[in-house]
Amino acid sequence: MRDKVSIIIPCFNGQDFVTTAILSALNQTYENKEIIVVNDGSTDRTPYVIDGFRYQVQIITQENAGLAASRNNGVARSSGEFLLMLDDDDKIDASYLEKTVPLMADPKVGVVTTNFRQFGELGGLIEPKVTLADEKAGNTIPVCSLIRREAFLQVSGYTTRFQELNGLAVTSYEDWSLWLDILKRGWQVAVVREPLFYYRVKPPRWKKEASVESLCGIIRSLHPDLYGGT
Repeated sequence: MRDKVSIIIPCFNGQDFVTTAILSALNQTYENKEIIVVNDGSTDRTPYVIDGFRYQVQIITQENAGLAASRNNGVARSSGEFLLMLDDDDKIDASYLEKTVPLMADPKVGVVTTNFRQFGELGGLIEPKVTLADEKAGNTIPVCSLIRREAFLQVSGYTTRFQELNGLAVTSYEDWSLWLDILKRGWQVAVVREPLFYYRVKPPRWKKEASVESLCGIIRSLHPDLYGGT
């Protein structure tokens, strides 16, 4: 039997889009998978929407803790050799796992990513750059990338340092820090040069966001070996 993949879907007030995300996970042609939906304290109809999939997915309900903690919690409850984070408003091609898992046959590969398309308020094709030097300059690896469990656990998963900064909601940079941690430990990132992930671009769910400067400051503080402690 082929290696098991755990698809983790963190969900906060995702009533409008989470069905599409879950269906894209269920429709994978790769059969050996489990799907874990983490309801992160949603206050809309999300609990009712995801309950409709209760016989097909594992549902975790928790108080609101943010994306990083939700993903880490999902991983802790999972059993797959490989992990895939899929946000509740995004989706993946039906062949995503079929085309990415085989690249994990190389034991030096810790992450497999793909080209991806933006949709919604913006469109466009993104081709990730995946070396440590590339990631130091800026993140282009999407959060929805296949991760070897060994590599994920080696770096202790996602940092929660970004979850709240000066009272402002933060929603994104923890994945950049994860990729830097994994690459620094010598793991390689392989790429399928097909757009197999679809990233929805829409207005933020939060009224305020921390500044890019503040977020990059946390990145530098977490990785002084890369940025000289500045």
